[in-house]
Amino acid sequence: MLTSSLLLLLVSATPSTRIDALLAEVQSRQNVAAVNVCSDDAFLRRVTLDLIGRIPTRQELHAFRKDPNRSSKVEQLLAGEEFPRFWSDVWTASLVGYNTRAFGASREPLRIWIEQCIRDGVPYDQMVRQLIAAEGDSAFDGPVNFLLRHREQPAVKVSRMFLGIRLDCARCHDHPFDRWTREDFDQFGRFFESVDFREISERNVRLTETPREAPVDERPTFLSGARPRTSRWRDELALFVTTCKPFARSYANRMWYHFLGRGIVHPPDDFSANDPVAPELLNYLADYARDSRFDMRSMIVAICNSQAYQRSSGHAGDASASHELFASYAPKPLIAEQLLRSVTTAFERETSPLEWRETLLREVDTSLDADFSQTWAYRDTVQTVMRRLVRETRINESSTTSIYETILSRSPEDREIALCRDRPKSQIVFALIHSNEFRFNH
Repeated sequence: MLTSSLLLLLVSATPSTRIDALLAEVQSRQNVAAVNVCSDDAFLRRVTLDLIGRIPTRQELHAFRKDPNRSSKVEQLLAGEEFPRFWSDVWTASLVGYNTRAFGASREPLRIWIEQCIRDGVPYDQMVRQLIAAEGDSAFDGPVNFLLRHREQPAVKVSRMFLGIRLDCARCHDHPFDRWTREDFDQFGRFFESVDFREISERNVRLTETPREAPVDERPTFLSGARPRTSRWRDELALFVTTCKPFARSYANRMWYHFLGRGIVHPPDDFSANDPVAPELLNYLADYARDSRFDMRSMIVAICNSQAYQRSSGHAGDASASHELFASYAPKPLIAEQLLRSVTTAFERETSPLEWRETLLREVDTSLDADFSQTWAYRDTVQTVMRRLVRETRINESSTTSIYETILSRSPEDREIALCRDRPKSQIVFALIHSNEFRFNH
């Protein structure tokens, strides 16, 4: 139950302050104290990694110190060329993983399409409709590759990714923890019966739709009970998915997960077995998503300008409770794209396609076909750590302060300056580039 004072505040508050007010109510009920916001240096590194996938340059760090306007920095990063490129990497990995030819799918055309959609400001719900109802050639029509990658059971990925529902738990029997039944699973899958894949040339598969005529009571049933009215079942499924309440909640939760490292419902693809830790916040964000017509930039601005996103990664009291209720920021491991971009930024050099592929294989290891919808899962193994330790670590900076600013985006503390005194520059660089502080977004 929201208090009267909170309700009055929410009437005139900005989206960001509404987020914080709703969280403060939850934290108060749970007796969890929120920590202070992070330093300007920490914010710059955090938001730069989250929006464009790399650490800030030393020049960018110094410029922000002169004018530490956080909301303006968010707008600046969103307006730049690097934002759609990096976010296309994140969404592509969430949708199809990293295997470039899994089930005949072509990953790069999908990534290019997503990048163009983000660049053009295409709303998220429209993107999802095109992914579900895609037709065309995989080499030229990016969305085709989503269904091609999941051609064996597309309903499983669609329900988990876009509705936060693990229908696959009802694949063989009724869901043990929710109302979904095997019949629901079978009916959802029937929407894709009309899909046909045909290889028309090397590395090019054509997806076509064969309209299915059937009496109304023999047509597939959506989770809400709705049935298609036409023979274009998949087109109508795309509409059912993107206009239902779980879609807005799942989208809001996934956007929150990207920035905070934890979903309000966590993990973000399992609403069936997990309750939201802040139900009022999730409902507000879902409403805001619909009101802003699923404009991703609007949601990003609202979240990044909130104190919840800007809090320190330190915590007061129990660490797990602090992170779960977003009273402090939960550090996130850098994904392969962030790591490579950050290393090349620190060392001021270009990256060849071969180096990118080698970095990807080193970081992702044998998990190219895994489900990467949980972006921030920590996946390091002993082998990946050992391979990383042979990385070349030459840098142009000379002083200890400049090395720390270049690699960690902050000035060294007095004890660190003392520790680095009389150490070779190469040793300092090696230690910092392989440190947990560099490897995590905090």
